[in-house]
Amino acid sequence: MKDIIDWLIRVEGMAMRFYDDASRLFAADKDLSGLLMELSGNEKLHYEAVMGAYELVKEKDHPPHIILDSETRQSIESFVLECARKLGSGLLTGEELMDAIITLETSEINGLFLYVMNSLKKRPGRPLAASLDLEEHMERIRKFVRSRPEFTNFRERVDRLPDATRKNLLVVDDEEAVANAFNIILKDQGNVFVASNGKEALELVSERDFAAIVTDIDMPAMNGIEFYNEATRQFPPLKSRFVFLSGAYNVAAHEFMRLHSLKFLDKPASIKDIRRSVAEIIEAR
Repeated sequence: MKDIIDWLIRVEGMAMRFYDDASRLFAADKDLSGLLMELSGNEKLHYEAVMGAYELVKEKDHPPHIILDSETRQSIESFVLECARKLGSGLLTGEELMDAIITLETSEINGLFLYVMNSLKKRPGRPLAASLDLEEHMERIRKFVRSRPEFTNFRERVDRLPDATRKNLLVVDDEEAVANAFNIILKDQGNVFVASNGKEALELVSERDFAAIVTDIDMPAMNGIEFYNEATRQFPPLKSRFVFLSGAYNVAAHEFMRLHSLKFLDKPASIKDIRRSVAEIIEAR
């Protein structure tokens, strides 16, 4: 997890400086400048929180369940650097600035931040600084966009109202931090539902259709394979919609995956591989 935390320290600092510089450049627009100052303050809180997280793992790392792949890392860093370059050159327009805000705030940064905070909150040692409510944070941006006619084109991107045209995705994992991280990682691919074990997941699949199901194998109450067997017995079309994950090698489980031609990812899995596996299932329907 130290690798993820190191990266978060870097990008949270980059975002904090970008918002701070932008608040001065757009100082003539008091409302926009005020929003940017708030965002800069929020990024400072995140920066301080991940610095605290680093103190917890610098001597003994925490095993991760997600890998920050180079493509995701480079994509976000390059985007922030390009925005900062245009800002420094005085070439960043108001629309480009709003695009940057929404892109950053809906990127993997917040999902990975929550994943780290939730993973380490029960670890003995230095207490982590309290983090802001991300939903409240997003609501502030939504309200600002709605109040400005010139940003009408961005409303769809900031509104998180349920969309009946989006696919339902199910994440099943008994570790809350992992489930929450997957929730945010997959949010752009559909409406994400979360269950902490196979029994909870079985209740959900009886209530609605899911285009893809990402499930851990080792869970209490009902494990991933038991969940698969029961879910597909009741709802046969689900057989081709599962992606399994496991942090421990299990010969029987791997043989089960092979015999049923099921998708399987080892933990920690990269963001890129998780998204690709879900996309392949959705596209094959």
